[in-house]
Amino acid sequence: MEYSNFTYTARDKQQIFAQIWKCANAKSVVILVHGLGEHSGRYRHVAEFLNQNQFSVVAFDLPGHGKSGGKRGHIPSYETAMEIISHFVEEARTKFTGLPVFLYGHSMGGSLVLYYGLTRNPQITGVIASSPGLATAKPLPRATLAAGKILSRIYPSFSMNNNLDISGLSRDTSVVEAYKKDPLVHPWVSAALGIDIIEQGKWMLSKNHVITIPLLLLQGSADRLVNPTATRQFSEKVEGKVTFSNWEYLYHELHNEPEKREILQTIVGWMNNTMN
Repeated sequence: MEYSNFTYTARDKQQIFAQIWKCANAKSVVILVHGLGEHSGRYRHVAEFLNQNQFSVVAFDLPGHGKSGGKRGHIPSYETAMEIISHFVEEARTKFTGLPVFLYGHSMGGSLVLYYGLTRNPQITGVIASSPGLATAKPLPRATLAAGKILSRIYPSFSMNNNLDISGLSRDTSVVEAYKKDPLVHPWVSAALGIDIIEQGKWMLSKNHVITIPLLLLQGSADRLVNPTATRQFSEKVEGKVTFSNWEYLYHELHNEPEKREILQTIVGWMNNTMN
């Protein structure tokens, strides 16, 4: 495995931190998109597993997250995120000429890669969305939602606590403890980002979309951070080559559950079958 990192300047002048885990004789490259409040460094073990199976990995910290610039928890819009994902798709094509490209996103990152697949008609090989943030596990109070919508217009970068139930990340308590102690993890979400996650999730669930590239959806049935039913409903409504992988009793971070090896092997198997 060959590791490197770099930064690039996004259109809004924010510095975006990125990492590459390159393996010998790679047959494909995977672009990883993390979730709300976390960062790409939490996926090192995922990258190492993919490397062992001949997949190189590119991962980056979204604006307002990890080692990237910006106010903590603030991404101006989904369109900002789409531009950054597009940049890394092209980056992967440049650094890994001729290799198939997969997008793999978790939680908010899962929502972002789904939105990218639906709206950009990307020339990539497939999309993997793990526990995508299509709907919250519990509906937000009307007053909170109304206040968020107003703030998203008049003070979009206003940050509030995301109130994530971190005990629901994984049944492995060491994962939860590491999350609590991670200095790059934060509990913030801006008004603009919070409303965008909700509104774009509603849009993705409200229509019978067509996705033109193969899609793998993974969801734990005991997820307390996103609504597992929403993931299943999306899989049933969207038209295209869609695989839904349901994991009974598993929590939100499937790649950090005690069964993580089985989860990652499912992803590797699906990518191999998709390329063949």
